Amino acid sequence: MLEDSDDNYWIASHGGGLIKFNSASETFKSLTEADGLPNDVVYGILRDDNNNLWLSTNRGISKYSPVDNIFKNYNTRDGLPNNEFNAGGFCKTASGKFYFGTIDGLTFFYPDSLSENKYIPKIAETDFKIFDKSLPYFNCFTDGETIHLTHSDNYFSFEFSAMDFTEPANNQYAYMLQGFDKHWIYSGTRHYAAYTQLDAGNYVFSLRASNNNGVWNKKGINIAVIITPPIWQTWWFRTLAVLSILLIIIYIIKMKMDQLKKQTKLQQNFSKQLIEFQEAEKKRIASELHDGIGQSLLIITNRAQIGLMGENPQKMKQQLTTIDETAAESLNEI
Repeated sequence: MLEDSDDNYWIASHGGGLIKFNSASETFKSLTEADGLPNDVVYGILRDDNNNLWLSTNRGISKYSPVDNIFKNYNTRDGLPNNEFNAGGFCKTASGKFYFGTIDGLTFFYPDSLSENKYIPKIAETDFKIFDKSLPYFNCFTDGETIHLTHSDNYFSFEFSAMDFTEPANNQYAYMLQGFDKHWIYSGTRHYAAYTQLDAGNYVFSLRASNNNGVWNKKGINIAVIITPPIWQTWWFRTLAVLSILLIIIYIIKMKMDQLKKQTKLQQNFSKQLIEFQEAEKKRIASELHDGIGQSLLIITNRAQIGLMGENPQKMKQQLTTIDETAAESLNEI
């Protein structure tokens, strides 16, 4: 554990990385491999005159700047006898010399005397793959370029490199796909990034890199990634679909209205024909009644007159009988 002038306690943990405890707010914060630390097992912590923290780990020594929040990592390529250190094996002398114990002996140095590579590396994207297949006739993508993908290209990856070859194996990288990633992803020396199952839309792949000495190109490069949606997710397809549904609804309503008008017209024609038929039937019945009853009444009148003029009772009876039958027939007919 180490205390600094800002009331922060820095704790070396066996698997939890470098832990920062702020005594004022009583809060903890862990810095791990995802933040650029070479290994989450930290054995010792020393502070130099510039308030940088030097950490011994299972994968070399790391220099951490609390102000810049940047790790600079050293390993056997930088001259360490071994990358694995020991717990308790660290010390700072009165002269400012650091001592760290590895499993292969003792390492000591003055932190201010280490030569630093201050070159800010340029960055290039060296490959782009869709389903692990490089694009044909691929050229390196540079800052500001655009990659166009379809919705079926739902697995793709970037490969990139920092253009500094002092110790290229120690170059560090950080990337973020804006529109998908919420934070920068510090991948250490891993120089590729893969994405899958992204929704259609516009994204920006932002990339930063550092040289072997932890000098970062903070400006980085930005590459636009446009994923076109499937046809059924485009605005014009949805607009056409809505319009088509509306037209179908209007057509169905119009058909219903036309059928209703047709049925109404048929009913009106039927009613008109029925009325005309009824009127004709009334006229026919009236005519038949007029002719038949008129003729019967004429017969009855004639027979009554004949009966009045005759004096023979037998003939009078015959006339009355005829009158009775004719009247009965008229009643039946009515």
